Amino acid sequence: MELVFIPTAKIICKVNQLICRREEKLYRCYHPQKLEKMIAFAMQSLRGPISKKKICHAAGKLCFSLVKNPLFFSFNLRTSAVVSLSFLHIHQIHLEQKCSEYVKMILKISQCQINRENFLEWIEKSTIFVQ
Repeated sequence: MELVFIPTAKIICKVNQLICRREEKLYRCYHPQKLEKMIAFAMQSLRGPISKKKICHAAGKLCFSLVKNPLFFSFNLRTSAVVSLSFLHIHQIHLEQKCSEYVKMILKISQCQINRENFLEWIEKSTIFVQ
């Protein structure tokens, strides 16, 4: 397995900006530097040989961090879902569940009903590698 793409703060901000434009809402990223730190933390999972588990954990950590640390004026949850699912898809990892199940998990994160370790485990079990 080969690492193809790592999201940057600029890309994540652009995703949020596109979502906001589509919904005709204001766009603003409050802490771009904090976003860079969250990306670096999430991508630490990718050290060494790349595997499905490592990519799932990186996507999950990034999603969890974006939900728990809102950095945008609007659509923090939607941005975290789009960015993390895109990261998985680019690496040929797809949800076996419906996207609505992923949304439910993100809502659980936002409501403190699931911790990071359980979310990472759920992502790993709920995805498949597609070649």
